[in-house]
Amino acid sequence: MTDADRQLMAERIAYQVVISSSARTQYIRNGNPSQHKQLQESAAAMMLANGVDVSRVHLTDQGFR
Repeated sequence: MTDADRQLMAERIAYQVVISSSARTQYIRNGNPSQHKQLQESAAAMMLANGVDVSRVHLTDQGFR
């Protein structure tokens, strides 16, 4: 990927994280586990569309691997 492509991908992911975080907070407040699960699946699909398989991502002391 070019630097511009990486930047664009990072911006798209950042916007998705902000929107998803807000939705997650709302779903938890409302006690709606089915919407929460749907949000998780949607976020995983969006990341996979950007080439990131979240099932293979692990958080370590040094960051994501």
